[in-house]
Amino acid sequence: MIDTDRDTLMRIAAFEHVRGLGEVHDHLTATELKPGFLFQGERIPLINP
Repeated sequence: MIDTDRDTLMRIAAFEHVRGLGEVHDHLTATELKPGFLFQGERIPLINP
């Protein structure tokens, strides 16, 4: 897989993760976003500490 494909898939996964968080929480804060998400076994941060 070339890097562009991986980057695109990671971005799609990030949006899906945030969308899922939005379905559970009325509004999202740093607390919900701080853990990031797993993508292909790697933790991907959503916010920069």
